[in-house]
Amino acid sequence: MAKGVMGMLAEGWMRSQIRDFAAKQEIVTFKFASSPPQLNTDGEFEQVDILVTKTKMVEGVEKSVELKVEVRSSFNYHSLNNAIFNGFSVLGPYGNSVKPGETLKDIYVFIAIDLHQKAAGDNLIVYTDGTKRFVDYSKTTTSVLLNHTFSISEGKATVRNGFDFVLVGGATADMFNDASLAEPLKKNAGYQNDDFRSIGIPKALDAVSILKRILAT
Repeated sequence: MAKGVMGMLAEGWMRSQIRDFAAKQEIVTFKFASSPPQLNTDGEFEQVDILVTKTKMVEGVEKSVELKVEVRSSFNYHSLNNAIFNGFSVLGPYGNSVKPGETLKDIYVFIAIDLHQKAAGDNLIVYTDGTKRFVDYSKTTTSVLLNHTFSISEGKATVRNGFDFVLVGGATADMFNDASLAEPLKKNAGYQNDDFRSIGIPKALDAVSILKRILAT
């Protein structure tokens, strides 16, 4: 539940950022919506985090274009800089037992979430089994969320300690179809998926570029 709450907050934050920049556009009208999990007309799983509708007049005729934006977010345990420059990627479409097929979105944005968990203390670190101690980041993140960041009771979440969202960048659908840019992450335990396409940060679009792609007319 805690990760779900953080995911919804990340989506809401991203929507507000796009809306703020869109408000500065003079010749285009923007509308924002989202759609719940469902099957589309082709029987494929589809959920739209942010649906951006851009409308403008072209030679006296109103023209509208829709853009589907997927929000991907990840948590860092070490410093944010270390996470961004040493391993984080823009995550694209994937499939698993719950979502056997996912439609390719127009834009994927990547948000890094800094929980400031160093202040939480080493007692929240969960280690994997074995002769050497390796941090289990998936379980550690859950532990930090439940014991440091949120107080959850009776289905309600209250923020206990502050956190930051950082828009790192993103990628387009065409980029995820380019084998020179995207590569699969097979059976990634952190996401429990069968096939997750990803693009390394150095090959992805930065925050300014991805926002321009979303707002472009």
